[in-house]
Amino acid sequence: MKHLTLLALALVITGGAQAQWVATDIHPGGYTNSAASLGDGATIYGGTSSGGIGFGGYFSGGSFTSMNPGGADNCGISAVDGGHQYGTATYGSAGHAGRWTGTGASFLDWNPTGSTDSYIYTAQGGVAGGYATLGGTQRATLWNGGGKDDTTDLHKDAWLNSAVDAIDGGVQYGDAEVAPDVFHAVKWNGSAASAVDLNPGWATSSQIIGANGARQAGFTYDAGIYRAATWMGSAGSAVDINPLGYDQSIAYDLRGNWLAGTVFTNNTSHAGFWDLNSNTFVDLQQYLVGYSSSAAYGMQVTNGQIQVYGMAWDTSAEHYHAMVWSQPVPEPTTFLALAPALAWLVRRRNAN
Repeated sequence: MKHLTLLALALVITGGAQAQWVATDIHPGGYTNSAASLGDGATIYGGTSSGGIGFGGYFSGGSFTSMNPGGADNCGISAVDGGHQYGTATYGSAGHAGRWTGTGASFLDWNPTGSTDSYIYTAQGGVAGGYATLGGTQRATLWNGGGKDDTTDLHKDAWLNSAVDAIDGGVQYGDAEVAPDVFHAVKWNGSAASAVDLNPGWATSSQIIGANGARQAGFTYDAGIYRAATWMGSAGSAVDINPLGYDQSIAYDLRGNWLAGTVFTNNTSHAGFWDLNSNTFVDLQQYLVGYSSSAAYGMQVTNGQIQVYGMAWDTSAEHYHAMVWSQPVPEPTTFLALAPALAWLVRRRNAN
């Protein structure tokens, strides 16, 4: 907890001015379903499907460009770093981790020798993270940039399975299955021996999905309930940020103190946005007309805009449409708070 003692009769408080969110349907013609998942500058990545076939790629100018490699059934782009795209191409029931440079033909298959399948979920500084399945065990893995076998195994033998879901500043985050169906959030510093269990004592399970700066985001799980959570690098720093009035929630991506994810109410999902500076939550479903549910998976801050990426259910077409919610980056505003009858005031809030 952080305590702030105000000892003056008048004080200046800075906060973010609220701006209106705008929702934009970027569903491309010729596809049945679509979803957006991440952005890199002007490029928005995601996936589409049509006729039971899935495609991974990017949206641009009302169209969609597939990056499915030749021979692959489908693919997914999970991260962008240094001019490369990282993710997984699927061949039958097996995923193959890999890297692209803008086109399907550029795909480099990084499924490690001996691995039955592999997935990349994150990348930073030329290093990608995910898992490779060896001997029936999903093992948290780093790809160091030198090809399919230039890898670092972060899995501890005591675990049943593990995966890297986020990399930030040379530190890796994800989860490990420590007992059957019990998953704990984990932090690594480049080796299996460095693993630190970040599961808070008040939760059965947890997973970190995103990391940026000193903060990590994901969820805890207990008694069948998912609750969005943030961390500051330790199990004891975990904070439950499930918004009041919502049944469940999952945090997926963050930039500084802004966070995107999905909440659930009355068995319906809603895209959501947390401003951890002001401890506020915005239900992005309210900015949609003609869509009965939605979900958010990623975000970026670019050209003075906060953009949140996901999908929404179009009730007339009865399909999922890729959706982008955007608003200008809030400008700091100044308020004068007067307390003529008070000599001091103590304000306490979560250190989010």
